[in-house]
Amino acid sequence: MLFLVWAGHYHTSLVIGAEPLCIILEHMVQKLDGEQQTSKSSDIIIQEINYRHLSAFQANRAGQGLPYEMSWLPRINLTPQQLYDIDGITTDRPLDEEGCTKDFVDSSSEAASAVFANEPLSEPDHIEEASVLQECNSLKNGEFQHAPTDPRNSWAKIREINREAFAEFLATGVAVFMGLSGTLTVSLSLDSPIHYGTYETSCWSWGFAWMFGIYLGGGVSGAHMNPAISISLSLFRGFPWSRCAIYVAAQFLAGLVAGGLAYGLFADSLHHIDPELTSVSASFFSTPQPWVSRGSAILNQVVASAIMSMAVLSLGDDRNNPPAHGMSAFILGLLVTTLKLTLGYNVGAALNPASDFGPRVIAYAIGYRDQETFGTHWWYQGPGLGTLAGAILGCIIYDGLIFIGDESPINRQMSHGLRRTLRELFRLPKNTANKADENKEEA
Repeated sequence: MLFLVWAGHYHTSLVIGAEPLCIILEHMVQKLDGEQQTSKSSDIIIQEINYRHLSAFQANRAGQGLPYEMSWLPRINLTPQQLYDIDGITTDRPLDEEGCTKDFVDSSSEAASAVFANEPLSEPDHIEEASVLQECNSLKNGEFQHAPTDPRNSWAKIREINREAFAEFLATGVAVFMGLSGTLTVSLSLDSPIHYGTYETSCWSWGFAWMFGIYLGGGVSGAHMNPAISISLSLFRGFPWSRCAIYVAAQFLAGLVAGGLAYGLFADSLHHIDPELTSVSASFFSTPQPWVSRGSAILNQVVASAIMSMAVLSLGDDRNNPPAHGMSAFILGLLVTTLKLTLGYNVGAALNPASDFGPRVIAYAIGYRDQETFGTHWWYQGPGLGTLAGAILGCIIYDGLIFIGDESPINRQMSHGLRRTLRELFRLPKNTANKADENKEEA
């Protein structure tokens, strides 16, 4: 039986149920073989129908934000009722012996009768229905040509698997490049007759750059764009550690590439204004003021990062006045600008380890040998450990005082002991050697 499903919700007019279609094709092929009109198997015909409708059908599904695997190809093994449910039509009506609802069967009875009666199907009103019904009638004449079922090339398949990592890399790289370019523009023009802004200009450039980066990759990867944020989300919101490692690697690589690209664009101006490569190093990375102690500088990083992580958690908390759709990027961009304006004087407010470490490596590679490049421990104490500690502290404060969801370990009971709680927090596998100890703890 040929099943026609009207799924206007997805702008998809026609779906062919796979198992009933196989029954049709088997009967038709047997009949045509008996008349010596065709020897083509039903499997090949199924592949041909599949290929002919692949592009249009997958485009409709992609418009709903579904991945490739949720589009046409996997449907070939689904039952009619599963196809009915997958297209967003839910029903509590009873099913018949074939697993279909009554209206599902009634909608296809006319078309099924026409096929078995060897008569052309009635002319439909909708153009997509007409296309499919025309091909169903063409089955009788053996007009199909064998074709591959997956038209995607190798790169499309690779991108499908690594799309989140690519989005995180692109969003972070573009944001760091734009922010760093804004800072270099201001720094290089300070001694020139024409000034291209002040410190406030640099702060706004970082804010707008971060906002654009979130819009660029937020719909795919979530646009963490910060190793401290990714690690904090793994600890307090269940973000998978395997994906966290990929995100962190993509973010650091993006910072390195962004620093190299910024230097490539400003190399002539850098060597013209600072031929000794000494005075503009602070434009590439965070550098504490000479009179600021190491403890104060690290505390500056901790406080700024804690505020950032609290803001990120609050924007994702549905119980705490979440912003309208698409506004999170704008709010976070304003927050970056605000933090740099208010907490940037002492150390430059490096809120992101990736945006500090990558350009720092590039500056060292091109000849900046300032004491604060890698000559002291500041490069990992402040922008690295200080920022990470601040992000974790901000999550603890927010979850301890405001958040009420059970995703956070702050709100979970430690009824199974500290060891099991820590293992669940970090998603670690069980150690069989310690199984007896855990049983003793439970006892």
